[in-house]
Amino acid sequence: MKNEGTCYFCNNTYSMRGIKRHLDKCKKRFIDDKMEGENYYMISIHSLFKHYWMYLEVSENTTLKDIDKFLRKKWLECCDHLSMFDIDGDTYKYSSMENYPCESKKVTVKDVFYEGLKIRYEYDFGSTTRLEIKVLSIRKGSGDDEILVMARNNEIEFECIECGNKASYISSDINGFERKFFCDKCAKKNGIESLLPVVNSPRMGVCGYLGEG
Repeated sequence: MKNEGTCYFCNNTYSMRGIKRHLDKCKKRFIDDKMEGENYYMISIHSLFKHYWMYLEVSENTTLKDIDKFLRKKWLECCDHLSMFDIDGDTYKYSSMENYPCESKKVTVKDVFYEGLKIRYEYDFGSTTRLEIKVLSIRKGSGDDEILVMARNNEIEFECIECGNKASYISSDINGFERKFFCDKCAKKNGIESLLPVVNSPRMGVCGYLGEG
C-alpha cells in the first residue's frame, strides 16, 4: 500500500517520509521571514497506524477548540462525540455541542505548544479514534489563515474482497474487528447491511462516519 500525499502549495506528490523535507524547501510556499509578527507552528497529525496524515500550519492565537473543530470537520465528526487533547499530562476536553461546559475553550496554541511537543488526541471515548500530533517547527511572521493545510495523504484505494475491483463500501464483523471492503456491485449482490462509504479518514468504518463535512 503506497503511503503518499500531496503538497497543497505545488500539487506534487511525495511519500509520507519525504513530505516534511519537501515542505521545508517548497518553492511555491510563501514564507514571511521578517522575524516579526506572530508565531506560526508547523504540526503533523497522524492516525494510529500512519495511513492517514496531515501537515498544518497554525497561528499562535488559534485555540485548541479551533483545531478540534477542524479535525471534526475534516476527519472525525459523526455523532457529536466528546474529544480530548492530552498535552504533557493535562487534558482538554471538547464537544461540538454549544451548551457543553468547557473550561478549555480559550486555551490557545501559544499557551501550550512548543517545538518537539507530542500530543495525544482522542475522538469518541467509546469507539475511539486516536491521533498523534507533533509540533515540528515554529516560525515568526505573518499569514492569512489561522489553520492552513500544507499537505495531506492521498486517498487510499482498497480492493473488493470478492472481485478485486476498487471498493466503495466498508463493513465490519459483529465485533468490529475484521474490516471487509466491497464494490458497488458485490455489495448489492450480497444484500449486505450496515455499510459505510470508503473515505479518506481514520474514522472510516467507525460508528456512523460518512466522510468530510
